[in-house]
Amino acid sequence: MTVCLRLLILEGSKEMRIQVRGRALEWDGEGWPVLGVQGDSGVEEVCFTVPRYTSRGVDLSEGIAYLGLEQKDGSTLAFALTGEAKEISEKEIRYRWLVGQEATSQPGLARLALKISGLEGELWHTEPMHATISATLPIEGPQPAVYRAGPSLRIAQPEQEPPITVSERSLVIPRELQNIAVQNDRNSETVTLLCPRYFDGHDLSGYSFYLRTVNSAGGYDPVSLTPRASGTEIQMEWTLRPPQTSYNGRLLIQLWVTGRDFDWQTAEASVNIIRQIGGEPVIPVTPPVIDELLKQVSEYASSASQSAGEAASSAADASDSADRAEAAASNAAQSAANARDSEINAKKSETAAAGSLTDIETGLAGKLSLADAGQLIQSVTLDPLSGVFTFTRYDGTSFAIDTALERTVVNFQYDASSNELVLLLEDGTEQRISMAAFTNIYTGGESATISTEVRDGVITGAVRGGSLGTHHLSGQLQDTINGKITANAPNNASQVLFSDGKSMQEKLDSGELNGKDGVSAAIKGFYYMRVDANGDLIVGVADQEEPPPLSIRDGYLVYTLED
Repeated sequence: MTVCLRLLILEGSKEMRIQVRGRALEWDGEGWPVLGVQGDSGVEEVCFTVPRYTSRGVDLSEGIAYLGLEQKDGSTLAFALTGEAKEISEKEIRYRWLVGQEATSQPGLARLALKISGLEGELWHTEPMHATISATLPIEGPQPAVYRAGPSLRIAQPEQEPPITVSERSLVIPRELQNIAVQNDRNSETVTLLCPRYFDGHDLSGYSFYLRTVNSAGGYDPVSLTPRASGTEIQMEWTLRPPQTSYNGRLLIQLWVTGRDFDWQTAEASVNIIRQIGGEPVIPVTPPVIDELLKQVSEYASSASQSAGEAASSAADASDSADRAEAAASNAAQSAANARDSEINAKKSETAAAGSLTDIETGLAGKLSLADAGQLIQSVTLDPLSGVFTFTRYDGTSFAIDTALERTVVNFQYDASSNELVLLLEDGTEQRISMAAFTNIYTGGESATISTEVRDGVITGAVRGGSLGTHHLSGQLQDTINGKITANAPNNASQVLFSDGKSMQEKLDSGELNGKDGVSAAIKGFYYMRVDANGDLIVGVADQEEPPPLSIRDGYLVYTLED
């Protein structure tokens, strides 16, 4: 049975349009957009329309746009939307994305989001949007599928190749550039690098750019790049060569921007160098070529000498035999001709060897000599305890630089007992500095009337009890007291007033000061009495007066009269 299938294509695939409104991705169809069928490559094209300016007036067209794709298994892919994929108008930007096989490798639900970086101080994102990849049947056929996910590095138009871009200190390497070269490739692959021009207020276009590379054998080769600034982007080209490609396996790369008092680096990334059939790397050398040329010169010279010998022998034979003279002469002529040809060839070889030597010397001119290369630094080590850097050259010699790191002060304290500032160093030792020139030591003195105390840097003084006499009082206070009470003077009692306004004399005259029991007696001198808060009777005696003969007996105050 023969089955004939007729496929009728009514219309071409319509471009899918997705509009950015606010921060949301919205498309012009129903449900979730279908990015393609599993395994599709270069079938569907998606156009993202983004407002050119943000609400703060930032021009998003000056940044680098990336499309992030989260697949069903949670893995993520990033696609740089640059070059011809970017169209700028007065109010909006259009980014076109040709869906490749890497995006359609897993059927099921996926999520999309846009990110724009490379601006002077902003980083812009959209909200994620769901999309789907339709499943298909696993069809095997004699014709293998051709994988073409957008422009490839292997095409003949480098300006259309996808670049390696810098996003937030990371190198974003397209899938097409993961296997970047084959072992021992030389000057056959040129890759474009795209970097934001501004970083934290610095214009990177004014600095030097290097691409640090380390091959799988540990060989380090920094590549100098030539930056070309355009708007807010910087573009550079990197041409691969040995030793970058000398070993198969991972090639580590890192972009380094440096200048006076400035260094800026990306995080390290890696690409793959595919293994060359035959295995170990071959480093071409020229001395065997020279040896081969000299060998040919020697062979030509030996051949000439042999031909000359044959000519001489033939000439001798000709002189010995007339019959063979003609033949011998002919042989001699032929041998001589051969000798001349050999000599000419020898001279040509010698000239070629000299030319090769000249070319080699010209090629080697300006190259780094082995002696000079031996002076290059191979490794640097640091002793964290001593702070000594040790630099080892390729010729095995080394030298050290002492940073005196171990002498760095890590803490300090004050020793009050010795009046010294103690500096504690990194190596655990200490340095002491006298503070005598910066401090004064004060102590309190003692006297008959004042006692002193020093506590926590504060000096206090206190009057000793019963240590003050009238002479310690000010003259004004002494005059006041003397004006109130005069020793041995009459009417002193009338000068002492109580709180009720009465004088002592009035109370004495009225008997208010007399006790209930006892006798009244005239006393010599003037005294005053009061009861303190503790209930004690206090008797005051004027200066130079004898105290009264008072005593307490059985709870009574007794005044003893003289006989």
